[in-house]
Amino acid sequence: MCDKLEANIQAKIYDEKGYGDIHNPNNKTLLKDQRIIDLMNKGAISISDLFLIHDLPKLKKEFIDISHFVRNNKITDLGKID
Repeated sequence: MCDKLEANIQAKIYDEKGYGDIHNPNNKTLLKDQRIIDLMNKGAISISDLFLIHDLPKLKKEFIDISHFVRNNKITDLGKID
């Protein structure tokens, strides 16, 4: 579960840095996949959301809580000192 969570956090960081856009025209085939459509119907709006939402049923409660935190916060700002 730690490995899966780490991969999902990394996907979120990539999203925040602008390395992926789910609505990029190059993803038109991806957006026709029924699994992706189902995840988007569950609220996925980014590539990292696809991973985070997809993995929720596989996780224990503590990891679900962390996944929600990751999804709902800007990870690249955590730990920065103003």
